[in-house]
Amino acid sequence: MHGDAWTLASLLSRADKELAAQEVLYIGEAFGTDGSTNVWNRVKAHEKLQRIYEHHADYDCDIFVAPLSLERSHWVADDHISDAEPGFDLEGYYKHFATYDGAIRKASVDLIEHSLISHFTPYYNEKLIEWRREEPTKSMRLMRETGFRLMQVHLSGWWGLARFYSGKVPDKFRSHLILHDLPPVPRRPTFQAIAADHISDSGPSGMMVREGQALLEDAAERTGVTIRVFGEQAPSMRKPPGLVMPAVPLPKSKNSTASDNLRSSITQQREEAEKENAPIDHPGKSTYDPKTGTIVAGVHADGTIERRRLHNPSTGTINSTLIFGDTGTGRSNQLLLLTTEALMTGLFIPAVADVEAKGSWRENFGTDENSRLFAAGIEESIKLLSNLCGVMDSRAGENAYKRPTRESPAVMLAVDDGDALLRSERSASLIMKILSEGGAVGIGISLVLGDILEFEDSRPLMSTLMTADYKFAYTPRGRAILRYLDAEFGPKRTRTWSNNDDVPLFVVHQDGNNAVLGFAVAWLNAENDADSAKRWANEQVRDLRQSLIGDWRRVGESAESFWNMDLVPNRWFLRRHDDVWLLVAAQTNMMDLSGPDLIEWAEAQIEARYEVDLTAWQVGPGVRGSRSSTFYIEASGGISVKDRSETFKRFIASLH
Repeated sequence: MHGDAWTLASLLSRADKELAAQEVLYIGEAFGTDGSTNVWNRVKAHEKLQRIYEHHADYDCDIFVAPLSLERSHWVADDHISDAEPGFDLEGYYKHFATYDGAIRKASVDLIEHSLISHFTPYYNEKLIEWRREEPTKSMRLMRETGFRLMQVHLSGWWGLARFYSGKVPDKFRSHLILHDLPPVPRRPTFQAIAADHISDSGPSGMMVREGQALLEDAAERTGVTIRVFGEQAPSMRKPPGLVMPAVPLPKSKNSTASDNLRSSITQQREEAEKENAPIDHPGKSTYDPKTGTIVAGVHADGTIERRRLHNPSTGTINSTLIFGDTGTGRSNQLLLLTTEALMTGLFIPAVADVEAKGSWRENFGTDENSRLFAAGIEESIKLLSNLCGVMDSRAGENAYKRPTRESPAVMLAVDDGDALLRSERSASLIMKILSEGGAVGIGISLVLGDILEFEDSRPLMSTLMTADYKFAYTPRGRAILRYLDAEFGPKRTRTWSNNDDVPLFVVHQDGNNAVLGFAVAWLNAENDADSAKRWANEQVRDLRQSLIGDWRRVGESAESFWNMDLVPNRWFLRRHDDVWLLVAAQTNMMDLSGPDLIEWAEAQIEARYEVDLTAWQVGPGVRGSRSSTFYIEASGGISVKDRSETFKRFIASLH
C-alpha cells in the first residue's frame, strides 16, 4: 500500500517539495506499432526496471512507475524564428506525426521520448541522452523535412502529486517545459535546448522560449492537488482484493472569518441589486430648462446628470424616446418621470396608453379632464393612436403648429408595455407615423418595450424605431443591443472608405457562419479584375514588410473574396465590394455570431488589442453577392497597439 500512502501524504501536504519529489531514473516508450502496447505491458517484463529495483533494494526509498499520457497535442504556424523560410507541410504532418482524427503517430512519440531523455538525462538511460542536430534521428529528420523547427513538450504537474527532477535538472518543479529546435543553421545553445541564433521578439512561441518555464511553473504552483486514482479506484496491483475504503465526509468549517467575509459579500451584492432596481430619484419639482428644452432624465453612478430634450426651443419640434429592457428594471419609472416632467412644464398635455391595463397609470392620468387622452388595454390604445394621428393630419393641413406654448400645448404620448401594439400591423403603422411625423406638428411619443429584438425581422418598423431621438436600454446587454440596432437599422454607410484615408477603420465580414474582424489597410477601384487586384495586394503587403506564403485562395465558393497568409503568421483578406477592392489584415475570427453578440465580441477584440476610441457601428458595402451584413467602425483620433504580453502569457497557459 506504499503507493496509496505516498499519494495521500502528497495530497495532504499540497505536493510538498521534498515529500513529493521523485527522481527520474529511467524514461522509456510504450507505444508499439500504431499504439499496440502500453506501459503496463512494457513493465511486466522489463529488464531495466528489474535492475533498478535490485540496485535500490537496500535504499530507504520507493520505486515508482509513473505512466505518462499525451493529454493534448497541437501545432501552430508561428515559431521562435523570424525569417522568410517556407512554412510547414500540413500533409507531411498528418502523414508522419498525427492522423486527421487527432490520434498520434509513432514519430511524435519518439520525439517526446527523445525530448524527455535529453532533458533529464536519467542515470539508467544510455541512448538519446543528447539532442544532436548534426546527427539527427529518423524522427528528427522527418520533423525538419516537414518544415517544423521548434518542439515543445510540457510535462505538466498542474493538479499533480509528483515533482520530477534529476541530476541534470535538480529543481523540483511541478511543471517542466522542454524545448528543442532544428533551426536552419544551428548555433551554440542559448536557451535550454534551443540553438537558434536569434529568438523572435514577437509572438507566443518566442515568448515561450524565453519565459515559458517560469510562466508555466508559476501557474502550476497556484493550482491545487488532486487524486485521480486512489482506494476503490486504484489499480488492483496497488490494492489488496476485497479492501473497501470508506468515504469520509469533509469536516464542517468553523472559520468565522471566512463566514463573515461570505456574509459581507452577499450583503454587498444584495445592496447593489436593490440600488439598480430602485425607483429613479427625483427632486419633486420641475427640472425643465426653457433655454434648452431639456429635463433631468437620470443620474449616473459617478454623479453625472443626464439631461433629455423634450423639444427644440428654436424649431418647436417634439422629441421622441424609446425605452426597452427587462421587466422590473425601472422602464415604467423612466416613462413616468418623462411624462410627469412634460406635464410640469405647462407646455405639454400628457396622453397615456396603458397597453396591459396594469392600473397604476389611471390614478395619475385617467381621472381628470384629460381622461379622453387615457387608454387602458389594446383596443383603447389603438383608438387613442388613431385619434392622435388624426390630430397630426389636421395640424399638418392647417400648418398652424409652430412651437408648444401654455395656450397651445403639445401632446406627449406615453405608451407603456407597447409590445402588443407592434405585433399588430394596424397599430404598428400608427406608432410609426407618430414617430416619423408627429414631432414636427407637436406630438411626441415615449415608447416602452420589452424584448425589442422580437421585431428584428420587420425592417421598416425597426428602422423607424431607431429614429427615436433618445433610446434607453434597461438590460445588462443594452449597450451592445443598441449599437447593433443603430448599425443594422440606422443610416447606412454609403462608401467602403471614408474621405479621410488617415482614419483607422475596422470591418467585420461574415463568411458563412464565420465572422472575421479585420483592420482595413488599403483599397483599389472595383473596376479592376481579380488578377490585377491580387498583384496590387501583394505589393501592399510587401510595402508593410511582410511576405505572403502562397497564392491567394478563395473564401468558400466566393469569386469576389480571397485570403492569404504571411510568415508571422497573419491572415490577409482581399474582398471586392461594390465600390472598391478592400485589403484587410485579419485580427481574429469567431464562429456562429450575429446581432448584439457580434458587436460585443468585435468591440472586446479591438479594445484588447488597441488603445482607441471607437465611434458608432454602421452597416455598409459588402462582398458582392453576399447576403450577410458587413459592419464598419472608425476610430476617433489616434490609435496605438497595446502591450499584449500578459495576454500572450494567459494564452500560452491556456494551451498547456
